[in-house]
Amino acid sequence: MYKLLRSKPENELLLLNLLINKFGDKDTARKIAEFLLDVAAKHPMMKPDMIREVNTYLLRPSLSPIGLFRAVFFLTKLRFTSLENEAATLLCGIYMDLFKQLMCYQNLFDLVQDTTKAAG
Repeated sequence: MYKLLRSKPENELLLLNLLINKFGDKDTARKIAEFLLDVAAKHPMMKPDMIREVNTYLLRPSLSPIGLFRAVFFLTKLRFTSLENEAATLLCGIYMDLFKQLMCYQNLFDLVQDTTKAAG
């Protein structure tokens, strides 16, 4: 799939979706991230589509912690030029969404912790 995406990016969304779904697989996730980074370097105009697909992956309700880590790790490794404003803006939006989720989880954790202290 990787070679097909790199050499003929016509069906990129389908291939990206199939590859990004493998972020949750601990055996192949690292290689998939490396492959996608290579494709991003060879086809910089695909970066916005890659970022959108990773965002769709991150929005899944049953996302594993390993999948979340691998997806965010992949996003942190993307490099941009001054001509790639759209991709950089998309990535900043995803980081802000992840930060908001993290804050919600922290607030929920604090609430549970306060409830257990009051009950104990």
